[in-house]
Amino acid sequence: MDAVTWYRDELTYEAFKKACADPEQFPPTYAEWLRRAEEGTKEAQRQGVVLRKAHYTVEEFLAWCKVHSKRADRMARSQFACVKMMKEHKRRN
Repeated sequence: MDAVTWYRDELTYEAFKKACADPEQFPPTYAEWLRRAEEGTKEAQRQGVVLRKAHYTVEEFLAWCKVHSKRADRMARSQFACVKMMKEHKRRN
């Protein structure tokens, strides 16, 4: 099981885009990001990869970055999504 950062809405997407160190890595609009994310998720499923959507706030992410001395970029978003999913999985079991 893998995790992917999933932005709940346009406001959340724009907040992340503004707060992160790599705004150029974000598609120009939430609609474009959502289209790409849904396509990527479907492609992963076709290849047998299960992706879980990780929802979290900008504040939560930035706090984690600070504690772990991470640059708030694509790599950190990916790592944090995995951390969130692992914690959620442990909480459920």
